[in-house]
Amino acid sequence: MAILIFRLNGVTEEEAEDVRLILDKANLDYYETSAGRWGVSVAALWLRDESDRDKAKALIDDYQRGRQVWLAAVKQEAIERGEWPNLYQRFKAAPVAFTGVIILAAAIVLVSILPFISF
Repeated sequence: MAILIFRLNGVTEEEAEDVRLILDKANLDYYETSAGRWGVSVAALWLRDESDRDKAKALIDDYQRGRQVWLAAVKQEAIERGEWPNLYQRFKAAPVAFTGVIILAAAIVLVSILPFISF
């Protein structure tokens, strides 16, 4: 039975390709499914043999820990160079979208707590 090993939804193509290479180098038999025409299916990598699950999980977990450290270093360097936008810079870049998100978040909070407030 096929085992879901790695979801590709929301993953950059670079990261997906890295995971594919890791699985290939380990000689693990896997296949890939796409999200489909409308993007509602599961885009993922699946193992064909359930006995490979632990090995594949360990390899992917190691890769993701290393990637997390690398991305944190990249972000820190961008912050130190002043290239990472702060909240005001994000507002300045797209004030209508920023304000819309704030209003939407406030509306969701209001609708969520309204049943518990008695007038």
